[in-house]
Amino acid sequence: MDPRTAAHVLARIAAFLELRGESQFKSRAYQQAARVVATLDTDDLGALDRAGDLARTPGVGKAILSVIRDLIETGDSRYLDQLSADLPPGLVDLVNLPGLPTQKILVLHQALGIDSIDSLESAARDGRLATLKGFGPRTAAKILRGIEIFRTAGSEVEPDLMVRHWDAADDLKWEDAPIPSLVVEVLSGSTRRRDLGAKRDLYLDIGVDEYWVVDREDRSILVMRPGRAPERVVGTLVWNPAGASQALAVDVASIFG
Repeated sequence: MDPRTAAHVLARIAAFLELRGESQFKSRAYQQAARVVATLDTDDLGALDRAGDLARTPGVGKAILSVIRDLIETGDSRYLDQLSADLPPGLVDLVNLPGLPTQKILVLHQALGIDSIDSLESAARDGRLATLKGFGPRTAAKILRGIEIFRTAGSEVEPDLMVRHWDAADDLKWEDAPIPSLVVEVLSGSTRRRDLGAKRDLYLDIGVDEYWVVDREDRSILVMRPGRAPERVVGTLVWNPAGASQALAVDVASIFG
């Protein structure tokens, strides 16, 4: 079991707990564990667990460790399956939509009775969604575009990495933060078409400032920005996000060793 897959499961558990109205402390614990696990420098969590290092990882308590061990042993999470079974199937589908945080799903469910992608699409088209505080016409349009691309992609859309602006003074929760400034995908044989097609369209359409596609075979990063031609970088890549005190220079060659 690799860290990325385990982190994805933990993040979904966090979202499902929030949808069920469980304590925020519990859902945040799983979300934090997902972030920690995603950064572990290993391809095999089983080996890490056998060495005792997984149990000593900050943020991985007994309950979360049990979930990860279930993944290591079976490839699935019984806890995730249980949480999913206790929720309306359509509500679970909404978690897979890009750009729609769990808190907003709850607002839509409580205010408009939204319980599926179809009902969300109807509310966005007939104007009901745009009347809700915190949404508006532009949000409704982005959601419709996200639904369209989600259906085209045929499965959930989740970036390998994303960077969002988070001002601590705003007291924003991570999942409620603004559209990412940067999204990064790492190409593989099974994701190449989606990363260079449907995902590219989605990220740029919803307002992501920069989209990077890491190509390990070509040892390069393809940089895409709204309204500009794609740029393939093999040397130094400079990222200068709005509001940052200084630019970030990335030595592309060093990424590939």
